[in-house]
Amino acid sequence: MPGLFDYVNQPLQIIQKLFDQQSSLKPESVSDYFRKELEKPSLAAQVKSVNSTALHDLIPNSLVRYRCMVQDMFDPEFYMGTYKIKDSCTKQTFVKCGMYRDVAECKPEEIITDSNQIVMLDRQTLYCIPIPAETQWVKKGYAEKENTVSSELSASASGSLKRPHDDVDDAEDMECTNTHDTEMNPEDKRSRQNISEGQISTTSPLDLNFPLPGETGPACLVKIYDKIETLKVNDMLEVIGILSIDPSMVADSSDFSGDIEEGMNSTAVEQHLPPPSLVPRIHAVMVNKVNHNNPWLTNSLDKDSQEKILAEVGEDLKTLRRRLLELLQQVTLGDSLAAEYLLCHLISSIYFSSGLLPVGKLSLNLSRVPTSLGYAKLLHQFISSLVTKCYMLPLSLSYLNSKLFSPQKDYSKNRLKTGVLQMSKQTHFILDETQLEAGQLNVEGHKNIKALENVIRFQKIEYDFGFYQREYESNIEVLCISEGKSILPADVHIPLDISIRYEDLDSYFSRVNNELTPNLVKKFQIYLGLVKMMEYTLNKEFEQYVQNDFISMRKNDSKSITEDGLHSLLNLTRLLTMSWGIPGPTTEVWQRAKVLETSRRERVQQQTPTPQPH
Repeated sequence: MPGLFDYVNQPLQIIQKLFDQQSSLKPESVSDYFRKELEKPSLAAQVKSVNSTALHDLIPNSLVRYRCMVQDMFDPEFYMGTYKIKDSCTKQTFVKCGMYRDVAECKPEEIITDSNQIVMLDRQTLYCIPIPAETQWVKKGYAEKENTVSSELSASASGSLKRPHDDVDDAEDMECTNTHDTEMNPEDKRSRQNISEGQISTTSPLDLNFPLPGETGPACLVKIYDKIETLKVNDMLEVIGILSIDPSMVADSSDFSGDIEEGMNSTAVEQHLPPPSLVPRIHAVMVNKVNHNNPWLTNSLDKDSQEKILAEVGEDLKTLRRRLLELLQQVTLGDSLAAEYLLCHLISSIYFSSGLLPVGKLSLNLSRVPTSLGYAKLLHQFISSLVTKCYMLPLSLSYLNSKLFSPQKDYSKNRLKTGVLQMSKQTHFILDETQLEAGQLNVEGHKNIKALENVIRFQKIEYDFGFYQREYESNIEVLCISEGKSILPADVHIPLDISIRYEDLDSYFSRVNNELTPNLVKKFQIYLGLVKMMEYTLNKEFEQYVQNDFISMRKNDSKSITEDGLHSLLNLTRLLTMSWGIPGPTTEVWQRAKVLETSRRERVQQQTPTPQPH
């Protein structure tokens, strides 16, 4: 069979060979073939990442991997799945596979346009962007993992990728690879040379439709050949596919509204998009939905995987919880109660939707914070070192009045114009309400406040399609920092009880961050990732215990003990249970949740109103 160089750098030749063998080609067979081959670490390590590799360092038409979020989904496009060509010199004819490419391979041959062997197929096109709000340690972690694996394999192979001689497969291999083992396809060479010489720019002032200001990274057009019923907007994906940066796909006009140079694909999708030098096309041979983007954890974790990871960490979950809680208490300026709730907030996530109300979320409002000393910014920096996705949203009048929070459909450009709230699941938003000043909200500002309220209460975002609005489910974890009680709703409100004296908050946080050694912070990153994905089960004995206890609580205090209060207690119990790393709640955890809620309610009742700034 072909060697590593063939699989990674000449996948189109491999696909053509499969097509020749099968007389036709199904996307499932291509996916299964490459999935099986990429199970070999030596092969998978050769597939470069678009996220961490410059475009000019990638070989056109080679296999690449891409970690991304689906920002938009286009209508299916039609293309020639099979076509026939004729050699103008020899008059020989060949049937070619048109899948996984943008432009028909027919030069110097010509396509026989009236052939009955031309088969038109359709493929789905996704506009994908790097995962929004992804923290720097995550990007660095993935890049380091890729470099480490590649280095280890290169060392073990002593710099050689030669494969054993196999007389049985040699004839087939020569037919497939020809001179490709030592020389790149001339068209690929030209494409790569154009990029290297700057004929195709790798930077652009164009709007690549990122939700958050200042975000960078490669946006890609991912073309899907398999069934995608399970994929939807905002899903996180890992795509492995064939990189297409053919210069002939460049549109004629600067706004990309002209016709594309005639090729094999429909122009309907391409005509409003930047050229491949700015938005590369990736023809997916494998698409995996991603549950999380923590580089230290596998995509799915069973009990054995968790135990293996903890063995490598060298500490159990309870110990890590205690150490992290001590650090969170310092971050909340000595407030142990706020530290407990902050920990529960960091591991919260929706796991079930019951009617209108999503179950599992824990939006948190920390009030009575030191507003003049930049506490929200310092807290954001600290949390960003622990979670995989985090963004601080300043609730200033200028920001609220000028930004688009909810996505809108732009029919003139046939795209979904993104908004600040178009995020993948389990993104942490820190709302800095201390920046809110006196003034007037405009129409857009009122819409944005309403959008935030809907996300916090119901975890739904209303997308504006012009003729109609459609709600999409969300899973954004919101922490609001405010001087008084927030103007926005929250599941839990805690006024800070500051017990630590400090002169300079920057110096104080600097000392706290110094305790976060690289080894320790990695342990906390693993801990938060593990407990977030823990299975949680309720047994009948515990349910009966809670029911009896709730009846008793109602008898003693029928006014303050409500059904909503019961739901809050059950959610807090679940989060506390997960934070300890145990699979199901106990009576001790339930009692601990009751103590925390009682203490929090008493503090809120005792709080004296803080005057708002004028």
